[in-house]
Amino acid sequence: MVKHCINEFIRKHDVAEESIRSNQKAIRRLRSACERAKRLLSFTAQTSIETSIEVDSLHDGVDFCAKMSRSRFEELNKELFGRCVKAVEKCLEDAKMDKGDVHDVVLM
Repeated sequence: MVKHCINEFIRKHDVAEESIRSNQKAIRRLRSACERAKRLLSFTAQTSIETSIEVDSLHDGVDFCAKMSRSRFEELNKELFGRCVKAVEKCLEDAKMDKGDVHDVVLM
């Protein structure tokens, strides 16, 4: 999601890619805003939810604001989610369990 937001900022403001990617403070602030959005989108039962990702003065005094829907979030992370599912399926197989044996999942 951070990569997507950086690409959006570059596209909207015609900023050199290396200048934004090398600004670690800006990337940290953007990562925090994306984390807040991720939590809201992940933990809300509604599928039609949308949130804003906002960072004041992200780069050279230019603010960043983007909308992120749950469906867009899922699309951006589809590959990652697929890898997670494969890892969980492998764990279940190794433990000789099936999905019905799992009652809670705690992400670390």
